[in-house]
Amino acid sequence: MTDYMGMKTILTAAMLLLSSGLQAEEDHSTESGNIRLRGGASRCAGGLEMKFNNEWKSVDDPKFGWNLRTAAAVCEELKCGSALSAKVQQSFTRRLVWKIEASSFQSGFALGHNVSMKAQYSASSLEIICTESVRLVNGSSLCSGRLEVRPQQSWSSVCKDGFDQRGAEVVCREISCGALLNTRSELHASDNTPVWRKELKCRGDESTLLDCDNLESKRENCIPVRLTCSEPDNLRLVDESRSCAGVLEMELQDEWKPVDGLAEDITSATTVCRQLHCGFAMSAKIKPRAKTFMWGITASGVESGSALREHVSARQWFSSSSMEIICSEAKILNLSTPDNNSTLNRTALPNISLVRLVYLLLALALFLFAMRFYDKATRGQKPAEQDNIELNSYHLGATRAGGPNEEASEIEL
Repeated sequence: MTDYMGMKTILTAAMLLLSSGLQAEEDHSTESGNIRLRGGASRCAGGLEMKFNNEWKSVDDPKFGWNLRTAAAVCEELKCGSALSAKVQQSFTRRLVWKIEASSFQSGFALGHNVSMKAQYSASSLEIICTESVRLVNGSSLCSGRLEVRPQQSWSSVCKDGFDQRGAEVVCREISCGALLNTRSELHASDNTPVWRKELKCRGDESTLLDCDNLESKRENCIPVRLTCSEPDNLRLVDESRSCAGVLEMELQDEWKPVDGLAEDITSATTVCRQLHCGFAMSAKIKPRAKTFMWGITASGVESGSALREHVSARQWFSSSSMEIICSEAKILNLSTPDNNSTLNRTALPNISLVRLVYLLLALALFLFAMRFYDKATRGQKPAEQDNIELNSYHLGATRAGGPNEEASEIEL
Protein backbone atom coordinates (compact mmCIF):
# COMPACT_ATOMS: atom_id res chain seq x y z
CA MET A 1 0.00 0.00 0.00
CA THR A 2 2.85 2.31 0.87
CA ASP A 3 4.49 1.60 -2.48
CA TYR A 4 1.19 2.35 -4.22
CA MET A 5 0.82 5.69 -2.42
CA GLY A 6 4.42 6.55 -3.17
CA MET A 7 3.98 5.76 -6.84
CA LYS A 8 0.76 7.82 -6.92
CA THR A 9 2.60 10.77 -5.38
CA ILE A 10 5.37 10.50 -7.96
CA LEU A 11 2.87 10.31 -10.82
CA THR A 12 0.98 13.30 -9.45
CA ALA A 13 4.18 15.33 -9.22
CA ALA A 14 5.15 14.28 -12.73
CA MET A 15 1.76 15.36 -14.05
CA LEU A 16 2.10 18.73 -12.34
CA LEU A 17 5.54 19.26 -13.82
CA LEU A 18 4.31 18.19 -17.24
CA SER A 19 1.30 20.49 -17.05
CA SER A 20 3.48 23.41 -15.99
CA GLY A 21 5.77 22.74 -18.93
CA LEU A 22 2.84 22.54 -21.31
CA GLN A 23 1.39 25.74 -19.90
CA ALA A 24 4.48 27.57 -21.08
CA GLU A 25 3.53 26.58 -24.64
CA GLU A 26 -0.10 27.79 -24.42
CA ASP A 27 -1.25 30.91 -26.23
CA HIS A 28 -1.99 33.96 -24.09
CA SER A 29 -3.14 37.50 -24.64
CA THR A 30 -1.87 40.54 -22.84
CA GLU A 31 -3.38 43.96 -22.32
CA SER A 32 -2.04 47.18 -23.72
CA GLY A 33 0.43 49.03 -21.54
CA ASN A 34 2.37 45.96 -20.46
CA ILE A 35 5.41 46.51 -22.66
CA ARG A 36 8.68 48.31 -22.13
CA LEU A 37 12.16 48.79 -23.57
CA ARG A 38 14.85 48.01 -21.05
CA GLY A 39 18.62 48.33 -20.89
CA GLY A 40 19.03 51.12 -23.44
CA ALA A 41 20.18 54.70 -23.24
CA SER A 42 16.61 55.91 -22.65
CA ARG A 43 13.13 54.57 -22.07
CA CYS A 44 12.71 54.59 -25.86
CA ALA A 45 15.60 52.19 -26.50
CA GLY A 46 16.55 48.72 -25.33
CA GLY A 47 15.40 45.13 -25.27
CA LEU A 48 11.67 44.64 -25.79
CA GLU A 49 9.91 43.10 -22.79
CA MET A 50 6.27 42.20 -22.18
CA LYS A 51 4.42 41.49 -18.94
CA PHE A 52 1.89 38.69 -18.50
CA ASN A 53 0.61 37.42 -15.14
CA ASN A 54 2.82 40.03 -13.44
CA GLU A 55 5.93 38.49 -14.99
CA TRP A 56 8.20 40.37 -17.39
CA LYS A 57 9.92 38.41 -20.18
CA SER A 58 11.96 39.39 -23.21
CA VAL A 59 10.29 39.16 -26.62
CA ASP A 60 11.61 37.14 -29.55
CA ASP A 61 10.31 36.56 -33.06
CA PRO A 62 9.87 32.89 -34.00
CA LYS A 63 9.86 33.58 -37.74
CA PHE A 64 12.39 36.41 -38.10
CA GLY A 65 9.69 38.75 -39.39
CA TRP A 66 10.22 41.81 -37.19
CA ASN A 67 11.22 44.94 -39.06
CA LEU A 68 11.08 48.71 -38.74
CA ARG A 69 7.38 48.76 -39.55
CA THR A 70 6.47 46.47 -36.65
CA ALA A 71 8.97 48.27 -34.42
CA ALA A 72 7.08 51.48 -35.20
CA ALA A 73 4.02 49.95 -33.49
CA VAL A 74 6.09 49.47 -30.33
CA CYS A 75 7.40 53.04 -30.50
CA GLU A 76 3.88 54.38 -30.95
CA GLU A 77 2.49 52.35 -28.04
CA LEU A 78 5.26 53.62 -25.77
CA LYS A 79 4.56 57.20 -26.92
CA CYS A 80 8.05 57.38 -28.35
CA GLY A 81 9.04 58.80 -31.72
CA SER A 82 10.15 57.26 -35.00
CA ALA A 83 11.56 53.74 -35.15
CA LEU A 84 15.30 53.87 -35.75
CA SER A 85 16.21 50.18 -35.65
CA ALA A 86 14.88 46.70 -34.96
CA LYS A 87 17.56 44.14 -34.25
CA VAL A 88 17.77 40.58 -32.94
CA GLN A 89 20.35 40.21 -30.19
CA GLN A 90 22.02 36.87 -29.50
CA SER A 91 23.11 35.76 -26.02
CA PHE A 92 25.11 32.79 -24.73
CA THR A 93 22.35 31.53 -22.43
CA ARG A 94 18.83 30.31 -23.17
CA ARG A 95 15.96 31.70 -21.13
CA LEU A 96 12.19 31.83 -21.23
CA VAL A 97 10.98 34.54 -23.62
CA TRP A 98 7.68 35.47 -25.22
CA LYS A 99 7.63 34.29 -28.85
CA ILE A 100 5.47 36.77 -30.75
CA GLU A 101 4.98 36.82 -34.50
CA ALA A 102 5.46 40.18 -36.16
CA SER A 103 2.42 39.58 -38.35
CA SER A 104 0.29 40.18 -35.24
CA PHE A 105 1.17 43.87 -35.29
CA GLN A 106 0.63 46.81 -37.54
CA SER A 107 1.65 50.39 -36.99
CA GLY A 108 -1.38 52.27 -35.76
CA PHE A 109 -2.83 49.37 -33.76
CA ALA A 110 -2.14 49.17 -30.04
CA LEU A 111 0.44 46.54 -29.23
CA GLY A 112 -0.86 43.86 -26.91
CA HIS A 113 -4.52 43.68 -27.97
CA ASN A 114 -5.33 40.03 -28.73
CA VAL A 115 -1.69 39.19 -29.41
CA SER A 116 -0.91 35.49 -29.60
CA MET A 117 2.31 34.56 -27.82
CA LYS A 118 4.12 31.55 -26.42
CA ALA A 119 6.70 31.22 -23.67
CA GLN A 120 9.67 29.27 -24.98
CA TYR A 121 13.36 28.97 -24.29
CA SER A 122 15.51 31.05 -26.61
CA ALA A 123 18.97 32.61 -26.79
CA SER A 124 17.80 35.61 -28.83
CA SER A 125 15.61 38.63 -28.16
CA LEU A 126 14.47 41.83 -29.85
CA GLU A 127 16.14 45.20 -29.42
CA ILE A 128 14.32 48.33 -30.58
CA ILE A 129 15.50 51.93 -30.69
CA CYS A 130 13.07 54.85 -31.13
CA THR A 131 13.56 58.59 -31.08
CA GLU A 132 12.39 60.32 -27.91
CA SER A 133 10.98 63.66 -28.97
CA VAL A 134 10.48 63.84 -32.76
CA ARG A 135 8.60 61.78 -35.34
CA LEU A 136 7.01 61.89 -38.80
CA VAL A 137 3.44 60.58 -39.02
CA ASN A 138 0.97 59.75 -41.81
CA GLY A 139 3.66 59.48 -44.46
CA SER A 140 4.30 57.09 -47.32
CA SER A 141 7.53 55.92 -45.70
CA LEU A 142 9.39 56.22 -42.42
CA CYS A 143 11.26 59.18 -43.91
CA SER A 144 8.20 61.30 -44.76
CA GLY A 145 5.16 62.68 -42.99
CA ARG A 146 3.80 65.42 -40.75
CA LEU A 147 6.36 66.63 -38.23
CA GLU A 148 5.51 66.24 -34.55
CA VAL A 149 7.53 66.96 -31.41
CA ARG A 150 7.06 66.06 -27.77
CA PRO A 151 8.48 68.85 -25.62
CA GLN A 152 6.60 67.60 -22.53
CA GLN A 153 4.28 64.58 -22.22
CA SER A 154 2.20 64.92 -25.39
CA TRP A 155 2.86 65.14 -29.12
CA SER A 156 2.17 68.34 -31.08
CA SER A 157 2.51 69.32 -34.74
CA VAL A 158 5.14 71.87 -35.73
CA CYS A 159 3.96 74.96 -37.62
CA LYS A 160 5.42 75.59 -41.06
CA ASP A 161 5.81 79.31 -40.40
CA GLY A 162 8.90 79.74 -38.29
CA PHE A 163 10.39 76.41 -39.34
CA ASP A 164 13.27 76.64 -41.80
CA GLN A 165 15.48 74.33 -43.84
CA ARG A 166 18.13 73.98 -41.14
CA GLY A 167 15.56 72.63 -38.72
CA ALA A 168 14.32 70.18 -41.34
CA GLU A 169 17.87 68.94 -41.92
CA VAL A 170 18.24 68.30 -38.19
CA VAL A 171 15.04 66.22 -38.25
CA CYS A 172 16.17 64.08 -41.19
CA ARG A 173 19.42 63.35 -39.40
CA GLU A 174 17.73 62.66 -36.04
CA ILE A 175 15.38 60.02 -37.49
CA SER A 176 18.30 58.33 -39.34
CA CYS A 177 17.15 59.26 -42.83
CA GLY A 178 19.13 60.82 -45.66
CA ALA A 179 19.23 64.34 -47.01
CA LEU A 180 16.22 66.66 -46.95
CA LEU A 181 14.19 66.53 -50.17
CA ASN A 182 11.39 69.02 -49.51
CA THR A 183 9.12 70.69 -46.97
CA ARG A 184 5.50 71.67 -47.55
CA SER A 185 2.29 72.54 -45.75
CA GLU A 186 -0.10 69.92 -44.39
CA LEU A 187 -3.14 70.46 -46.59
CA HIS A 188 -5.59 68.31 -44.66
CA ALA A 189 -4.71 69.04 -41.07
CA SER A 190 -7.41 68.38 -38.49
CA ASP A 191 -8.60 71.23 -36.32
CA ASN A 192 -8.19 68.94 -33.31
CA THR A 193 -4.48 68.37 -33.98
CA PRO A 194 -2.42 69.88 -31.11
CA VAL A 195 0.14 72.38 -32.35
CA TRP A 196 3.39 73.62 -30.87
CA ARG A 197 3.41 77.40 -31.17
CA LYS A 198 7.15 77.89 -31.14
CA GLU A 199 9.54 79.25 -33.74
CA LEU A 200 12.64 77.07 -34.01
CA LYS A 201 16.01 78.65 -34.71
CA CYS A 202 18.50 75.91 -35.61
CA ARG A 203 22.15 76.20 -36.56
CA GLY A 204 21.97 72.89 -38.41
CA ASP A 205 24.46 70.91 -36.31
CA GLU A 206 22.17 70.07 -33.36
CA SER A 207 21.74 66.42 -32.33
CA THR A 208 17.99 66.76 -31.81
CA LEU A 209 15.38 69.26 -32.94
CA LEU A 210 14.57 70.27 -29.36
CA ASP A 211 18.20 71.31 -28.91
CA CYS A 212 17.49 74.23 -31.23
CA ASP A 213 16.64 77.62 -29.79
CA ASN A 214 12.91 78.34 -29.77
CA LEU A 215 10.85 81.48 -29.37
CA GLU A 216 7.18 82.07 -28.68
CA SER A 217 5.33 82.62 -31.94
CA LYS A 218 2.99 85.59 -32.32
CA ARG A 219 1.14 84.02 -35.25
CA GLU A 220 -2.45 83.02 -34.58
CA ASN A 221 -2.82 80.51 -37.40
CA CYS A 222 -0.71 77.38 -37.57
CA ILE A 223 -0.39 75.16 -40.63
CA PRO A 224 1.52 71.95 -39.80
CA VAL A 225 4.63 71.19 -41.81
CA ARG A 226 5.37 67.98 -43.71
CA LEU A 227 8.87 66.73 -44.46
CA THR A 228 10.28 64.32 -47.00
CA CYS A 229 13.79 63.00 -46.47
CA SER A 230 15.71 60.62 -48.69
CA GLU A 231 16.54 57.09 -47.60
CA PRO A 232 19.76 56.69 -45.59
CA ASP A 233 22.96 55.62 -47.32
CA ASN A 234 23.05 52.22 -45.63
CA LEU A 235 23.54 50.05 -48.73
CA ARG A 236 26.49 49.58 -51.03
CA LEU A 237 27.78 47.19 -53.71
CA VAL A 238 31.43 46.28 -53.20
CA ASP A 239 33.51 45.67 -56.34
CA GLU A 240 37.03 46.77 -57.23
CA SER A 241 36.20 48.03 -60.72
CA ARG A 242 32.48 48.98 -60.73
CA SER A 243 30.34 51.17 -58.51
CA CYS A 244 26.97 49.66 -59.44
CA ALA A 245 27.82 45.96 -59.16
CA GLY A 246 29.27 43.68 -56.53
CA VAL A 247 28.59 42.10 -53.16
CA LEU A 248 25.70 43.71 -51.29
CA GLU A 249 26.60 45.17 -47.90
CA MET A 250 24.37 46.88 -45.35
CA GLU A 251 25.12 49.18 -42.43
CA LEU A 252 23.27 48.43 -39.20
CA GLN A 253 24.20 49.80 -35.80
CA ASP A 254 27.24 51.55 -37.37
CA GLU A 255 28.60 48.25 -38.74
CA TRP A 256 29.03 47.36 -42.41
CA LYS A 257 28.60 43.65 -43.17
CA PRO A 258 27.74 41.51 -46.21
CA VAL A 259 24.11 40.54 -46.62
CA ASP A 260 22.83 36.98 -46.73
CA GLY A 261 19.30 35.65 -47.05
CA LEU A 262 17.87 37.64 -49.96
CA ALA A 263 16.20 35.56 -52.64
CA GLU A 264 17.73 35.40 -56.10
CA ASP A 265 15.01 37.55 -57.65
CA ILE A 266 14.89 40.86 -59.44
CA THR A 267 12.42 42.41 -56.98
CA SER A 268 14.90 42.73 -54.13
CA ALA A 269 17.73 43.61 -56.51
CA THR A 270 15.63 46.35 -58.11
CA THR A 271 15.05 47.88 -54.69
CA VAL A 272 18.82 47.95 -54.09
CA CYS A 273 19.65 49.41 -57.52
CA ARG A 274 17.01 52.11 -57.13
CA GLN A 275 18.26 53.17 -53.70
CA LEU A 276 21.84 53.33 -55.02
CA HIS A 277 20.67 55.37 -58.07
CA CYS A 278 22.12 52.67 -60.34
CA GLY A 279 19.25 52.20 -62.76
CA PHE A 280 17.52 48.84 -63.03
CA ALA A 281 18.58 45.39 -61.83
CA MET A 282 20.20 43.04 -64.34
CA SER A 283 21.01 40.04 -62.14
CA ALA A 284 21.03 38.80 -58.55
CA LYS A 285 23.07 35.75 -57.59
CA ILE A 286 24.07 34.03 -54.36
CA LYS A 287 27.84 33.59 -54.28
CA PRO A 288 29.85 31.25 -51.99
CA ARG A 289 32.56 32.84 -49.86
CA ALA A 290 34.60 32.26 -46.73
CA LYS A 291 32.50 32.07 -43.59
CA THR A 292 32.10 35.36 -41.77
CA PHE A 293 29.58 37.28 -39.68
CA MET A 294 26.89 38.87 -41.83
CA TRP A 295 23.57 40.61 -41.64
CA GLY A 296 21.00 37.91 -42.25
CA ILE A 297 17.90 39.13 -44.03
CA THR A 298 14.63 37.46 -44.86
CA ALA A 299 13.09 39.75 -47.44
CA SER A 300 9.89 37.94 -48.34
CA GLY A 301 8.02 41.18 -47.72
CA VAL A 302 10.17 43.33 -49.97
CA GLU A 303 8.09 45.05 -52.61
CA SER A 304 9.17 46.94 -55.66
CA GLY A 305 9.05 50.65 -54.88
CA SER A 306 9.60 50.32 -51.14
CA ALA A 307 12.69 50.95 -49.03
CA LEU A 308 14.62 47.77 -48.31
CA ARG A 309 15.33 48.61 -44.69
CA GLU A 310 11.63 48.91 -43.80
CA HIS A 311 10.68 45.40 -44.84
CA VAL A 312 13.50 43.16 -43.66
CA SER A 313 14.33 41.54 -40.37
CA ALA A 314 18.04 41.70 -39.69
CA ARG A 315 20.06 39.43 -37.43
CA GLN A 316 23.75 38.75 -37.45
CA TRP A 317 24.80 35.19 -38.29
CA PHE A 318 27.79 33.16 -39.46
CA SER A 319 27.40 32.36 -43.15
CA SER A 320 29.39 31.25 -46.19
CA SER A 321 27.27 32.92 -48.88
CA SER A 322 26.46 36.48 -49.90
CA MET A 323 24.41 38.30 -52.52
CA GLU A 324 25.98 39.71 -55.69
CA ILE A 325 23.90 42.24 -57.63
CA ILE A 326 24.57 43.82 -61.02
CA CYS A 327 22.73 47.02 -61.93
CA SER A 328 22.50 48.77 -65.28
CA GLU A 329 24.74 51.59 -64.02
CA ALA A 330 22.30 54.31 -65.11
CA LYS A 331 22.89 57.04 -62.58
CA ILE A 332 19.78 58.94 -61.39
CA LEU A 333 20.59 62.52 -60.44
CA ASN A 334 18.50 64.49 -57.94
CA LEU A 335 18.20 68.11 -59.00
CA SER A 336 16.39 70.51 -56.66
CA THR A 337 14.71 73.57 -58.12
CA PRO A 338 14.90 76.66 -55.91
CA ASP A 339 11.37 77.79 -56.85
CA ASN A 340 9.39 74.94 -55.32
CA ASN A 341 12.10 73.03 -53.48
CA SER A 342 11.01 69.87 -55.27
CA THR A 343 13.18 67.10 -56.59
CA LEU A 344 13.51 66.16 -60.23
CA ASN A 345 14.84 62.84 -61.45
CA ARG A 346 17.07 62.79 -64.46
CA THR A 347 19.03 59.86 -65.82
CA ALA A 348 22.60 60.06 -67.04
CA LEU A 349 23.82 57.06 -68.99
CA PRO A 350 27.57 56.43 -68.67
CA ASN A 351 27.36 53.80 -71.42
CA ILE A 352 25.23 55.88 -73.78
CA SER A 353 27.71 55.42 -76.68
CA LEU A 354 27.48 51.66 -76.39
CA VAL A 355 23.68 51.78 -76.34
CA ARG A 356 23.59 53.97 -79.44
CA LEU A 357 26.02 51.65 -81.21
CA VAL A 358 23.76 48.67 -80.53
CA TYR A 359 20.73 50.52 -81.92
CA LEU A 360 22.69 51.57 -85.01
CA LEU A 361 23.84 48.01 -85.67
CA LEU A 362 20.28 46.70 -85.35
CA ALA A 363 18.95 49.39 -87.69
CA LEU A 364 21.71 48.63 -90.22
CA ALA A 365 20.95 44.90 -90.09
CA LEU A 366 17.25 45.52 -90.70
CA PHE A 367 18.05 47.87 -93.59
CA LEU A 368 20.36 45.33 -95.26
CA PHE A 369 17.78 42.57 -94.82
CA ALA A 370 15.06 44.74 -96.41
CA MET A 371 17.32 45.65 -99.34
CA ARG A 372 18.23 42.00 -99.93
CA PHE A 373 14.56 41.03 -99.83
CA TYR A 374 13.62 43.79 -102.28
CA ASP A 375 16.49 42.96 -104.61
CA LYS A 376 15.61 39.27 -104.83
CA ALA A 377 11.90 39.95 -105.14
CA THR A 378 12.35 42.28 -108.11
CA ARG A 379 15.30 40.62 -109.84
CA GLY A 380 14.59 39.51 -113.43
CA GLN A 381 11.34 41.45 -113.90
CA LYS A 382 10.58 42.72 -117.43
CA PRO A 383 10.50 46.48 -118.06
CA ALA A 384 6.82 46.31 -118.95
CA GLU A 385 6.04 44.57 -115.71
CA GLN A 386 7.88 47.25 -113.70
CA ASP A 387 5.56 49.93 -115.09
CA ASN A 388 2.43 48.25 -113.74
CA ILE A 389 0.93 49.92 -110.71
CA GLU A 390 -0.55 46.74 -109.32
CA LEU A 391 1.55 43.65 -108.71
CA ASN A 392 -0.56 40.63 -109.52
CA SER A 393 1.30 38.04 -107.53
CA TYR A 394 4.51 36.92 -105.88
CA HIS A 395 5.84 33.44 -106.30
CA LEU A 396 8.47 33.38 -103.59
CA GLY A 397 10.00 29.93 -103.39
CA ALA A 398 7.16 28.47 -105.57
CA THR A 399 7.38 26.70 -108.95
CA ARG A 400 5.81 27.77 -112.19
CA ALA A 401 4.02 25.75 -114.88
CA GLY A 402 7.11 25.62 -117.07
CA GLY A 403 8.93 23.21 -114.75
CA PRO A 404 9.90 22.65 -111.15
CA ASN A 405 13.18 24.57 -111.39
CA GLU A 406 12.23 27.43 -113.68
CA GLU A 407 13.21 30.84 -112.17
CA ALA A 408 13.35 29.31 -108.70
CA SER A 409 16.92 30.44 -108.25
CA GLU A 410 15.99 34.03 -109.07
CA ILE A 411 13.42 34.43 -106.32
CA GLU A 412 14.73 32.11 -103.65
CA LEU A 413 15.52 33.88 -100.35
